[in-house]
Amino acid sequence: VDLVEPRGDDEDIDDYLQRRVKYAYSRAFQSIFNTSFTTAVAFFATAIAELVPIASFGMFAAICVIMNFALVLTVTPCVVLIHHRRLTRRKEERKATRVDGDDDDEDLTAGGVEVAEETPASGRFASLRR
Repeated sequence: VDLVEPRGDDEDIDDYLQRRVKYAYSRAFQSIFNTSFTTAVAFFATAIAELVPIASFGMFAAICVIMNFALVLTVTPCVVLIHHRRLTRRKEERKATRVDGDDDDEDLTAGGVEVAEETPASGRFASLRR
């Protein structure tokens, strides 16, 4: 599966991002579910304890694990896509305002952290620097 670059000029960036998120879900869902489920069951098991503080802690922790599972599957991809679009828009704005003759790509910054562009060869961010 080619996920590094869009498939030519005919693929829209939204289709490309949707394909990447779908691929990530297909790879990560089972692992995220299994770890969350087993952890929640373990905490629910402490709910049968006779000590009320221990039982209430078990219920609270199990509910937190389930809520975390739901948030990881819903909010995290949204935040990643919004961040990607923001960086892309910032890069396009810099290219539009670049002085003629200055063709080198600048590193993008987000929150004080310089983020190098994603390289097609690695498919990952090359470096993160403070």
